[in-house]
Amino acid sequence: VIFVIEGCFELTANGEKHFVHPGQMLWIPEGTELVYGGHALFGYVVHPGNWKELHGIE
Repeated sequence: VIFVIEGCFELTANGEKHFVHPGQMLWIPEGTELVYGGHALFGYVVHPGNWKELHGIE
């Protein structure tokens, strides 16, 4: 999940471009091809919290 605090977050996911504005959230499924852009202050949440362990990343 990505949530935008200020600015405009541009995201191209699987070839489809999205513009995410303050107060909006975007859920991104696992395995989605992403290209980021724009100028924004944003936060994100990764679930599950042990995703690195599940994917063999240390």
